[in-house]
Amino acid sequence: MSRQVLKLRKIRLAVRLAVRLAVRLAVRLAVLISLILILSVGLLWITPNPAQAQRETPPTDLSPLLVKVVGPYQVIVKHSPHPANPKTHLLLEIEVFQTNTTQGVTNATITINPSMPGMKMKGVLPVIAKLNPANRNYEAIVPVEMAGLWEFQVAIQSTQFPPAEFTLTDQVERDQLPWILIFALLLGLPCLMIRIWVYLLHKLVNELNTAYL
Repeated sequence: MSRQVLKLRKIRLAVRLAVRLAVRLAVRLAVLISLILILSVGLLWITPNPAQAQRETPPTDLSPLLVKVVGPYQVIVKHSPHPANPKTHLLLEIEVFQTNTTQGVTNATITINPSMPGMKMKGVLPVIAKLNPANRNYEAIVPVEMAGLWEFQVAIQSTQFPPAEFTLTDQVERDQLPWILIFALLLGLPCLMIRIWVYLLHKLVNELNTAYL
C-alpha cells in the first residue's frame, strides 16, 4: 500500500472526526441559542412596560367587582378588563346611590388611591373619578403596571351627605406566555441550524474528497 493511499485514508478519517465534532458542536450551539431566545421572549413578555400601559385603554365591557353599603351610600363598582393585566389601564365604574333608594348621587367627589399591599409604590398618584353624563356614573382610569393584588382606597365626598370611605381589591394577572411561539423556536430553530450546518459540512467533505481523488 503506497504512502499516498495511507495519507488519503488518514485525511478522510480526520475529516470524518471533524464532521462528528462539528455536528455535536452544532447541536449544542443550536440548543443554547434556542434557550437564550426563549428566555428573552419570556422576559420581554412578563416585564411590565409603562410606556405601553400609558398608550393602551381598557375595553368597555364591564364586570361586577363590588356591591356595598358605605355610610349613607350604596355603591356598585364594575371594572374592565377582567382579569386586569399590566398592558392596559384599569377602568373602574362607580355607581353611587342614597341608601335604600334609587336616587343617584351625582354631586360627589370620588378619589381613588391605588396601592399594592406590602409594597412602596413610587409615582402612583390618586385618581379622581369623573361623572359620565351619559349614564350618571363615575368613571376612573387607573394605571396598573405590575401584576399582583392591587388595593384601592375609595373616598366619597359630597355636599349633601357625610363623607365615606371603602376599600376594594382587584387581581392583576400576567399575560399568558406565547407557548406556540416558544415551542416553535424550541423545535424549529435547532433543526434548521443543524440542517444548515450538516449541509455545509457535507459540501466541505465532498470538496476534500474531490481534491484528493
